[in-house]
Amino acid sequence: MNHLPASPYLRLNQLLSGISTPKEDAKALMLHIGEPQRPVPDNVGKVIAHEAHEFGMYPPASGTIAFRQAVREWVHNRYDIETDNDIAVLPSCGGREALFQIALCTQFTQYHNKPDPVVLLPNPMYHVYQGAAKIAGYRAYPLDLNAQNGFIPDFSNIPEDILHNTVLCYICNPNNPTGSVMGLQQLQQIADDAAKYDFAIVADECYSEIYRQTPPPSFLQLLPQNPNLLQRLWVVNSLSKRSGTPGLRVGIVITHHDLSNNLQSLRGFSGAHVPPPLLSAAVKLLQDEQHVKQGRAYYNHLFDVVADVFTQMGCADKINLPEAGMFLWVNVKDGEAFAKKLWQEQHIKVMPGRYMCLAQEETAKPQPTSGDEYVRIAIVHEEKILRPALEKIAQFLLT
Repeated sequence: MNHLPASPYLRLNQLLSGISTPKEDAKALMLHIGEPQRPVPDNVGKVIAHEAHEFGMYPPASGTIAFRQAVREWVHNRYDIETDNDIAVLPSCGGREALFQIALCTQFTQYHNKPDPVVLLPNPMYHVYQGAAKIAGYRAYPLDLNAQNGFIPDFSNIPEDILHNTVLCYICNPNNPTGSVMGLQQLQQIADDAAKYDFAIVADECYSEIYRQTPPPSFLQLLPQNPNLLQRLWVVNSLSKRSGTPGLRVGIVITHHDLSNNLQSLRGFSGAHVPPPLLSAAVKLLQDEQHVKQGRAYYNHLFDVVADVFTQMGCADKINLPEAGMFLWVNVKDGEAFAKKLWQEQHIKVMPGRYMCLAQEETAKPQPTSGDEYVRIAIVHEEKILRPALEKIAQFLLT
């Protein structure tokens, strides 16, 4: 039977099911999911309450004029580019919905007309990419991320027949889970391949505002010198990580008007549009950079804590601090075994790296993946919670 790939969270629950913990009353610490733990900005609730009467209206598929303008202004200020009339802006119910539905939209573009359509996926990856490719009926081709290539997708070794059949390529920059960041030159090389082999790019840039020192670049910055790129580019961002509001469910899609029309048509059948009060809250968040800077300082402090703990414990050589994002990608030799033992003995939940890779569990003999030796640890909790947990994890690494 043909099955959908199981989500990493379902696979983790199955791995840990039935494992007894040392203290029944111990509070579990969830470090397997990147859920922001900072307070939601004050103005979110106030704006929603003030605009609550708009819940009596059907949400507009294209969002509000104020939302689209706020996104354009943010893009201009963040990347120093003009957002001309060819650039379309759409809201989505979080970044996940857009990342999923774009693959379905590709079935109604010229890219779909290939004999054996392929989607290129970073590996490990955000699991939605794989599910989208599967449901769209495309063959997934993994681009393994490892220490040897700096956790950057390597296009130079992709077979020509794969590239000729590629319809879509997912790029996550900054990367989830590794925290690696591609520079503009690397993005340009991908854009050149997309033009040469005629495929579309889905740029997942949801972690763009959580970085240690240097702001990560965007595919949008290539547009002034590559205006035709917009006709094959989807840039997805959201307020979930930037503003610490995953429950608001406001994502941002930036693309060409023709592609935007395809997505609007699809969402007219299958999507729940974003309510106007939530879009109004999103406008306020997009216009406020102060809370974003505070959030970035919060995460940077937590990664200072990470460095301090692992240095004091004598195992700093076992970790690589990421350039961006909120995760630590750690080689523990056996991610599944490490996650089971850590849960059983310390009641701390982390994500095995294998579960974030292209799932091949349906085969008689499961194949190794580039994430087998790793676990992903979410660095999101305040220091008084995070520090003792990291000390326990460091001790596990030493033993």
